[in-house]
Amino acid sequence: MYQKAFYILGGKDFDFKDDSLLNIIQFLKIGLPEAMLDEAARLMGLNKKHVILLIGKASGSTSLKFVCRLSPNQSERMLMIIEVLAQAEQYHGNNAAALKWLNTPNLQLYNETPLNYLDTVMGIKLVSEELNKLSHGMTT
Repeated sequence: MYQKAFYILGGKDFDFKDDSLLNIIQFLKIGLPEAMLDEAARLMGLNKKHVILLIGKASGSTSLKFVCRLSPNQSERMLMIIEVLAQAEQYHGNNAAALKWLNTPNLQLYNETPLNYLDTVMGIKLVSEELNKLSHGMTT
């Protein structure tokens, strides 16, 4: 869980050999390095501010600055979003096609883009389910 997304974002300093939930929770509590925001923005074709909005900026914060590491919730959301991006790339064959799909209105999502749903955990799960349907030959 989250290993692929962590490595996609350039992570190298965590040992995922013990894939237990307790180990993953401890990893999330450390928080992802703030520098991974730049890589996430690059991969998603977004600016850093948009990624910050997707992962949920700190309550009451108007600054784009983080204290070296993201919060556990921000870290988990970013990893979940990157997993959805990887899932879209796997289905569509490449990053450009995946980004096109994420930015194209989808009838099953009330004609909203999948990207618009990536700002909540439930929305991330919904978009992932839509990709699962596609990969199993179900039209969305």
